[in-house]
Amino acid sequence: MSGPKTSVLSPNFISYSGLSAAQKEEWVNREILFTLRNIAQSQKKLEAMLARVEALQDPERPDVYIQELAGHVRAFQASILENAGGGGPSQAALNKAKRAGAIDVGYYSRPSLSKTELTGKYRDFYESLSDKNLEEKTQIARELAVRSVEMKKELRRLELACWDVEQSLKEEVFQDGVRTSFFLPFRALEDREGAEKIIGKINASLSAAAELILSDSLLDKLAALKKKASGITDASCLDDFYQLVVRPFVSECEQYDRFYQEHYAEYEKLRTEVEILAEQLHLLPQEKEFSAESLEYYRAEKARLEKLRLDGLSQAFLREAVDEAMREMGYPLVGERDLTRKNGKKYHNGLYQYKDGTAISVMQCSDGQLTMEIGGLDLMDRLPSEAEAGQMVGEMHSFCEAYEKIEQALAEKGVESRRVSLCPPDAQYAQIINMKDYRMVKPTRTISEAAAARFDLGDLKKTMQRED
Repeated sequence: MSGPKTSVLSPNFISYSGLSAAQKEEWVNREILFTLRNIAQSQKKLEAMLARVEALQDPERPDVYIQELAGHVRAFQASILENAGGGGPSQAALNKAKRAGAIDVGYYSRPSLSKTELTGKYRDFYESLSDKNLEEKTQIARELAVRSVEMKKELRRLELACWDVEQSLKEEVFQDGVRTSFFLPFRALEDREGAEKIIGKINASLSAAAELILSDSLLDKLAALKKKASGITDASCLDDFYQLVVRPFVSECEQYDRFYQEHYAEYEKLRTEVEILAEQLHLLPQEKEFSAESLEYYRAEKARLEKLRLDGLSQAFLREAVDEAMREMGYPLVGERDLTRKNGKKYHNGLYQYKDGTAISVMQCSDGQLTMEIGGLDLMDRLPSEAEAGQMVGEMHSFCEAYEKIEQALAEKGVESRRVSLCPPDAQYAQIINMKDYRMVKPTRTISEAAAARFDLGDLKKTMQRED
């Protein structure tokens, strides 16, 4: 039976060790190019960070910490490609990077990149690897992936350090052991007599909050609190101000600090993983300040991106496996197109030459469903003639055995196939495929042109026989 055939394909990924030498070489080269591009992008961010740090420095009163921070940034810049090809990071570091998603030794497709996208030392470094063997290149690819992850973590650490410096420069000096940015002088009070005790209580509470880790939103609340305090003129309002404003604020600061100590490491890990996944998928991740809401966001976003990545890897793997199986069976790709239905499902439709003037239409859905049909080729939308329908029914019969061999070829490539429906050959399934709807990659004759060529050849043979 060989009318339309529908199966559901699922990838059984081939391990890296199962690839051919040529596939391994291609994989490693793409991986190195991809990671070098990411490192180059991080390098630009690092240069911007250095400019930001140096802008904080007062030439007349150089700050030692800022000098050390700038020196650390420069040293890190100089060491970016240092480990690649040398001793390299430890296996523990490699395993850690692999868990973070930076290394995937399974077979998958990176977007096509060219070394022309690299400039300067990154391009020089890539070209210097041309004389390396596959084993050396594989190790370098993994080391570079670890360096890329290290750069992201270092950039995050430098961002926090820079933020700390900027905040410290905004603050006033310490006064009587209390940081003045948290100190409320209550200068507008008309009569301070008897109010020193409650003022001391307020500032003692705020002094404790000054030692905690605070979010930007809490610092904004502090600014609002200070503004409110500056307008208090009556000392009798101070106790209410302490109970209704200061204590809830300090309590919120303490809660945030506890939450920070318990969950910030997870937040940083999730944010790094989301950034890595987003880069691999060529998406721009949202930056969210640390909070309970952002923690939930990054947890959900990681799961969403991992699913997108797996779906993408599955589709790339299945599409490549189908294409290879069809080529090995002697059916070259002649055209293709991508479709999106109203329900959101995405399809890849490939046309593979079957006979002269006919093709196998292979429709692959994003959910793994695959449908193969025989069709005549033309340059317009139309129904097949009775003679064309009869020809295609004959080709449907011959495709029966071929379909089973395609399934076997897919199984050898790690693709499991579960048949959903196999329709018998019938003229009702005969169709004409409009090649104008496809991106044609190889010239091919229409079913009419093929029929005319056969007719001309038959006439030629009859003429030759009469002459004999």
